Amino acid sequence: MEHRSEPTPVRRRVLVVDDEAGMRKILRKSLAALGGYAVWEGGRAEEALGRLASADLLVTDISMPGMGGLALIRRARDEHPALAILAVSADPANRGPALGAGADVFLAKPLRPSTIVEAAGLLLAGRGGREEDQPSESDP
Repeated sequence: MEHRSEPTPVRRRVLVVDDEAGMRKILRKSLAALGGYAVWEGGRAEEALGRLASADLLVTDISMPGMGGLALIRRARDEHPALAILAVSADPANRGPALGAGADVFLAKPLRPSTIVEAAGLLLAGRGGREEDQPSESDP
């Protein structure tokens, strides 16, 4: 008798980068409540650099000490063109620079959890997860 197991759902990997701990918590909880998201969070852009290759979505603040969100977006876009990028900022004037740097979507703070979840879902729609996470056809 052949046993077929249901494929395990792919957990989408989200990097949340914001220097405000309270905002990171809101973003993490909003995405984690949906399920299917593995969320990593950090307070500085430099912390996220080594994790970009394994991410499906980058959510970053624009105004942060050190590297800053615009530089992170440019580097992420240059090194990982398929990465979905969501930029957030308390200053709506950052919309143009964020989109110009390569962000797919810009959201102005304060953010409602439903807005975050909707934007993340739309960005990840049609993206099948990372290839190494997909079950192969030869798996039992």
